[in-house]
Amino acid sequence: MLVMLSACTATGPADRATTGGPTTVRLEVGDRFDRVVANSPVGSTFVIATGVHRRQFVAPRDGDVFVGEDGAVVSGATVLDPAAFRPQGGLWVMEDRHEEPFRADNGQLHGAMEDGRARDAANHDLWVDDVRLQHVETLDDLDQAGEWYFDYGSDQLWLGARPDESTPMELAVQPDFVRPTDAEDVSISNVTLRRFATPAQHGVIHAGGPRWTISDVAVEESHGTGIVVGDDTVLEDSIVVDNGQLGVGADGARGVVVRNTEIARNGQLGYLWAWEAGGLKFKDTADTRLEGNHVHDNHGPGIWYDLGNTAALVDGNRVEDNDVMGIFYEISSDATIRDNEVLGNGHAEGIGTLGAGIFVSISFDVLIEGNITAGNNQEIVLVHADRREEIGEEYGVRDVVVRRNRVTIDNDGSVGLYVDTDEDEYYTDRGNRFEDNTYVLDGCERCFLWEEPVDLATWQELGNDLGVNPEIRDGGP
Repeated sequence: MLVMLSACTATGPADRATTGGPTTVRLEVGDRFDRVVANSPVGSTFVIATGVHRRQFVAPRDGDVFVGEDGAVVSGATVLDPAAFRPQGGLWVMEDRHEEPFRADNGQLHGAMEDGRARDAANHDLWVDDVRLQHVETLDDLDQAGEWYFDYGSDQLWLGARPDESTPMELAVQPDFVRPTDAEDVSISNVTLRRFATPAQHGVIHAGGPRWTISDVAVEESHGTGIVVGDDTVLEDSIVVDNGQLGVGADGARGVVVRNTEIARNGQLGYLWAWEAGGLKFKDTADTRLEGNHVHDNHGPGIWYDLGNTAALVDGNRVEDNDVMGIFYEISSDATIRDNEVLGNGHAEGIGTLGAGIFVSISFDVLIEGNITAGNNQEIVLVHADRREEIGEEYGVRDVVVRRNRVTIDNDGSVGLYVDTDEDEYYTDRGNRFEDNTYVLDGCERCFLWEEPVDLATWQELGNDLGVNPEIRDGGP
């Protein structure tokens, strides 16, 4: 079903070492995965048995393969006994919980947080009856059911209401399943990874070396990032959902492929999206391909390339109902964004004009072609701003071509270019073009943006979409 047993097979206890050629090793419930891996030949295949394996992790070596039997689940949470809580001062407390939160170099909990959500930066989550409770900032803030507080200094876990002794309760404590290593050619497949205490910007699977393959995995309900990919990682046919900070991340990786994967409902905790939260975020990558993914309902951008990315292909994805941008290409270059369906993005409260289907900011050599966009706060918008002191002179909105897209517009200023400086040449001499697009105008009057919202006649007088005759829906202008 999963792997063929090889000539040398180890199925014994966790501390048994094996020798010889290619090896298949079973990881049973109760085994110490890290010890089994360390005591097996490099390049072994590890079959994760059906069942729930708690608080396990592995440090892969070159060529190691991890493959789950159907129903294999690795959980980063430990089961708590509700009866172990005792009343104290109107609250309920469990003693002797010895966990340490991840802290940044300055000693603070890691992450930039929304107002009132500072404690979400602590990487332990408490689940009661499959609901993640709100981690309040101080013990004094704890005053109702649905809240909890971890007093790390006194090793106490506090609840705002008496727990039902029949209700399942779990505390996420294991920081990851796959430790970052420089191992090459690692494969992970057919396993569910759930409720890990991952710090922000750290993955439950954290690909270190080149040429990892991650397929048919589910990474869900963990605290920080679901999966961090490295050079030439292929992530495919997977599900990355309901994680606290980010679904998929990369920093400095080359040759990444993410395809046929659902990335949804990430950013569940109080991390500021503008710092880093949402579906997928890549920084300083090259030669990446995002193909055929379903990226939806993330609390932040759906797909976000931020700072120094080049040679990106975003092709054939369905990107919908993300809180901020659907596809955000920022301070980067040389991208093709084509044949995507981009629907219903950018409607979170307070997002304003940052909410868009496709948003290109301070980037150059970008082709936006053949996409279908509709129902977004704005549809396709290019923005140039002055961030030279931060990023240097290289970046600007230039040579961005928007062509042959089908765009339904129902808000003024939903397609076009905005220059947030006095450099009018970005409108005239920087190679930014809108051409041969199909527009469906649905209730807007000044549907286009060229420094300010303008109507179709003015848009075309400015040289955009010459000869285009838009469809007008009932009630339109």
